[in-house]
Amino acid sequence: AGGYAGTGSPSMIGADTRPAAAANGGSHEVTREQIATMAERLAARLKEQPDDAEGWLLLGRSYMVLDQPEQAVTAYERVAKLRPDDAAALTDYADALAMKNGRDLAGEPLKLIERALKIEPGNLKALMLAGTAAFNRQDYATAVSYWDRMPQFGPPDDPLVQSAAAGAA
Repeated sequence: AGGYAGTGSPSMIGADTRPAAAANGGSHEVTREQIATMAERLAARLKEQPDDAEGWLLLGRSYMVLDQPEQAVTAYERVAKLRPDDAAALTDYADALAMKNGRDLAGEPLKLIERALKIEPGNLKALMLAGTAAFNRQDYATAVSYWDRMPQFGPPDDPLVQSAAAGAA
């Protein structure tokens, strides 16, 4: 919960938030301006190819890196229509909606998280967000129950698993 509050995204807990170009061995950092330019180009391409779910997913993630949750929500809405059973995309959508709403997971974000967990019960990000939502409403037992499930689905060195263990403790 503390990691989510500090970073706004549990997927970023303990992670280096500076994107790196993996194709270059991770040694070349991509600047914010480069990400913005790539996002603009991708958005323009998606006007021509509106059914490209992978493109919309990438655009949503790019907007989240750029701290533009409103635009990310629009992209994730499109992904949810194109891939209604994609748990990871639904979880990213919930995260973006929560960020847009002042980091509030109540309401629609929680519904998306619950839907993602029905599709993929071991989705680490969905489990973390569900636990965080329970924690925020002071339902600590439920929060711990979500967080305690995470080690069975992810390696012990995963930042989300480590953050969940700390939260549960």
